Amino acid sequence: MILINHSKNIILDFDGVLFDSNFIKEEAIRYASDIDLSKENQKKFLKYFTSHNGIPRDYKISKYYPEKKSLILSRYNNKLKSIYKKAKLTIYALKFLKQFANQNIFILSGGEMAEINNLLELNNLSHFFNKIYCSPCSKIEILNQFDPVNTTFIGDSIVDYKAALHANIFFVLMIGYTQWHDWKNEIDIDKVKIISNLGDLCG
Repeated sequence: MILINHSKNIILDFDGVLFDSNFIKEEAIRYASDIDLSKENQKKFLKYFTSHNGIPRDYKISKYYPEKKSLILSRYNNKLKSIYKKAKLTIYALKFLKQFANQNIFILSGGEMAEINNLLELNNLSHFFNKIYCSPCSKIEILNQFDPVNTTFIGDSIVDYKAALHANIFFVLMIGYTQWHDWKNEIDIDKVKIISNLGDLCG
């Protein structure tokens, strides 16, 4: 098993790993999709949306609401803009960033660049990161650019897990803030390291 201390590159998912923000995005998409008169259909959509964190929002919305995509996406973005700043760092995140500051640290997110940058600047964290990768690029596409021998990816979703497997990059699954409720039944436990929070990787 790869030791993160020996990884030249550390890649962090944003929502649910660096920031406790999954619930905020869930609040935003619940509001945005509330125009659906079928509450059963909305319930299925919300389950799909939250359990596939890491996929760009426009793709997920168009899968269920192709004719209402623009309206729901606009409602989502506007709502998120007003509440995303409430997101707080996950426990021990700052300790982790300081401890591994001499290594290359990247963000890989399905979110939007402006939203990520705003939250980083608000919390004075931008200087910790070499680069931010985000929507519309796929996580597999980005991970394939890294040397698997020298890279560790820390994520919290099935999308993160599958992308790491595809790129043959060592994956750390952080479960403390995840919305991937079936992870125990869907992972190969021998291919991942499970942590509750980033403090589990700190000395």
